[in-house]
Amino acid sequence: MGGTKFAQHFEPAHEDLLTGYEKAARLLSGFRLMAWTRGNQRSGTELFQLHSSSSRNLQEDQMSPRKQSIKTRRDAINYVDMAVDFYKAAGKEVAFAEFTNPEGRFVDGDMYVYALNMKGTMLAHGANERFVGQEWIDVKDSGGKPFVKEILEIAELKGSGWVEYKWYDLEVRDTLPKAVYFEKVDDVIICSGVYPRQSKRTRRDAMNWVSRAVDFYNAAGKGISLAEFTNPKGEFVDGEMYIFALDTKGTMVAHGANRSFVGTQWIEVKDPDGKPFVKEILDAAHQKGNGWVEYSWYDPEIKETLPKAVYFEKVDDVIICSGVYKQ
Repeated sequence: MGGTKFAQHFEPAHEDLLTGYEKAARLLSGFRLMAWTRGNQRSGTELFQLHSSSSRNLQEDQMSPRKQSIKTRRDAINYVDMAVDFYKAAGKEVAFAEFTNPEGRFVDGDMYVYALNMKGTMLAHGANERFVGQEWIDVKDSGGKPFVKEILEIAELKGSGWVEYKWYDLEVRDTLPKAVYFEKVDDVIICSGVYPRQSKRTRRDAMNWVSRAVDFYNAAGKGISLAEFTNPKGEFVDGEMYIFALDTKGTMVAHGANRSFVGTQWIEVKDPDGKPFVKEILDAAHQKGNGWVEYSWYDPEIKETLPKAVYFEKVDDVIICSGVYKQ
């Protein structure tokens, strides 16, 4: 549906326009003051357990206020992309030295770059330069997973990807699930990882997001609300968190992530596993008025299909939805 048709379909009548938008502006101003519930997010600094004693002293000496920032999968992708660009521009020798420099541009708290060759030798490591030159191909995580071999195999087959494993987190002094993103350049694999528990959004966030949207819908009316839900710069789009809305027949009437979806029919849409999740949303909304549906969906922020959970509430003939990825 084109922009003009979209505006004609969702904007209020002309004589109500100023009053309606003034009302919406006041409402949005109020919503900006509402508390936003965040998940329990904590950062961590990776430590290889094989050298836990010596590495811990090194890492603790390097702790600084900037290390408190939360890192996400998107940050890992960005870090690797920057490192790849630097490698191509500066060359192998300069790049490896910079990746391993604890005060360099590729070390920021628990976010750093490391690099392997195709035989599993560590060529650079931003958290512990003692690892450089060591063979890692047979290294396994605490659960016995040969994660380095997986990195090498996927890099050879696909050129880039993700591997999940368990690793020691210095800040919480515990072994936790971790995810590493990597890209192959020449005969080098450039990597950076994050602890998936650092996902920015929780199920409570999705419920709060829908609750805010329902309040706004009830106060501002359908036309203004659906337009605001679809506004990429509006109050209901914040990174991976956004609102989408369906009518009871499965037509998309608002979508904060992709305006082109508005007006399209979704009732037959299935996830990559063949699950008719939109039908499930419609059925549950009709029977209960609200609820949760889980499915798999592509996350453009991390370039991967992940489990997702969507919360929804039915208001009049509209089902207002918001989801979070289960990283």
